[in-house]
Amino acid sequence: MKLFPPSKQSDCGTVLSNWLVVLVVALALAGLAVATMTSIVAKSRILTAQEQMRGLETGMLNFVKDRDGLPEAFATNPVRRIDSEMTSALTHKHPQLNPEGKRYWDLARISGKPAGFAPTDPFGGIYWIILDTDGDGRVRNPAAPEGEHWLDSRVLVFSAGPDGDPTTWKDNVRNWK
Repeated sequence: MKLFPPSKQSDCGTVLSNWLVVLVVALALAGLAVATMTSIVAKSRILTAQEQMRGLETGMLNFVKDRDGLPEAFATNPVRRIDSEMTSALTHKHPQLNPEGKRYWDLARISGKPAGFAPTDPFGGIYWIILDTDGDGRVRNPAAPEGEHWLDSRVLVFSAGPDGDPTTWKDNVRNWK
């Protein structure tokens, strides 16, 4: 037996508070979904960049092997952006640097760009390459702190990552550990 019948005003307040709870829960779930999707997209971009870098590295290593070293045009600067000159040489479009016209990079497959254009990473930036210019089979690790830290490699490739700054190593994507 109810002593006090519910008033219409308290029913309205209960319904409103229930809707408010539902809205808060829905917004929390939406925020969680957005955060999860953002994380998945970021990981996907990193994996895509790593796969593209493997293709760029392999092509450059084959180019160097076929010529027993780097062309002078590439040997003057060990750290450089992958530019249109390098791209043209490795995609058979540069007769001076690649007189045989051999294709070392398939840019359409690597990054969706036609030959002659510099490949872009999934973040919209340019890839960078570090070359063994003296032929000793090692290059300086640019991500290492001050001092001389060397890696046993003839070619390193990296992306400036989401921030687009190649000097901030915390978010750069690279093909070495």
